Amino acid sequence: MKVAEELKPDEGRTFTPFKDGYDSLKDGTANQTRLCGAPVKGVLFDFHPQLDEYLKAHLFGDIFERDNLDWRTREIVTIAALAARPETAPQMTAHIAIGKNNGITDEQAAEIVRRVQMPSDPARLPSDWSPIPIGEPNTAYAKYFIGRSYLHKLTLDQVPAFGVTFEPGCRNNWHVHHAKTGGGQILIVTAGEGFYQEWGKPARRLRKGDTVNIPANIKHWHGAAPDSWFQHIALEVPGTENSNEWLEPVDDAAYAAAEKQPTKSDLLVRIAEIEVYPEHLEAYLAAANTVGAESVAKEPGVVCIFPMQKKEQSTQIRIVEIYRDEAAYKAHLETPHFKAYKTGTLHMVKSLNLAPMQPLDTEHMNLIFRKDQ
Repeated sequence: MKVAEELKPDEGRTFTPFKDGYDSLKDGTANQTRLCGAPVKGVLFDFHPQLDEYLKAHLFGDIFERDNLDWRTREIVTIAALAARPETAPQMTAHIAIGKNNGITDEQAAEIVRRVQMPSDPARLPSDWSPIPIGEPNTAYAKYFIGRSYLHKLTLDQVPAFGVTFEPGCRNNWHVHHAKTGGGQILIVTAGEGFYQEWGKPARRLRKGDTVNIPANIKHWHGAAPDSWFQHIALEVPGTENSNEWLEPVDDAAYAAAEKQPTKSDLLVRIAEIEVYPEHLEAYLAAANTVGAESVAKEPGVVCIFPMQKKEQSTQIRIVEIYRDEAAYKAHLETPHFKAYKTGTLHMVKSLNLAPMQPLDTEHMNLIFRKDQ
């Protein structure tokens, strides 16, 4: 696994020199008001006016006036830094409010905080995270893993069983449990979220309580989701002439595809039943095709937006909509292309009904909708 010291990013550009007549206090005060959505006042600044002036002139003036980093990005960095320390929770809450004034949604802020506060050390996991101990660093098999894993021996009698814990993003290489008869492996998920994938098949997202029956002689991998620790019990199925073959690592593209694989519990699926005024039909069809294509191309959480037209009733439109989850749907509603579609076609629609649907086969969805494949 690469560590931070190995990374040598290019140095960012310097900021553009301030305009003639720049006044740090005046311009900083204006920046602070725009950032916060209103002039900032309070008893602290009344008691300590020098602090108020310093913040306005230096932080919001000399720093925020620089154009080498936009305000939204500055707030993302600030929220992340404050989320890392429990004693700065009040300041973090304040900066989340400022971030919302600068294009950060509630969902994005929550995700920033969740990712930063994810434990980097298994010792910091909650005591009730799993009934299975984390175990010791899995050094003997480290060369077959991307990221850190931990191994706890449960038993070697009758059916050998081990607890395996993966840090976020950790996964083992593609591998095969060979056997002449019997053999294979059974996984029982005890904590966190992760993935299992067989060669040539879509990945399956795993959560606590899930089980996986891995046949012998099948190429596969398993590991943690990028934002969650993951633990499972691995049971070795008895067989004859058992052996393990370790193969190539799971590359970033395959891992990213696994992350995008939807699950039945997460998916938001519906059919929009629309009747269009005849005189606006051509314009509406163009708008529907455009927003569908842009949404699928630009939004990772949009699996499908597929407009259709009844053959014998051309003004009757049906649109199949599939979103990765509710958060992806809400994010879609805030996109410029959807807002343009909604405002531009409102007068064209005679009636609209949104019918929620229950997906029956999520396992093969990425074979049907080959997005980012």
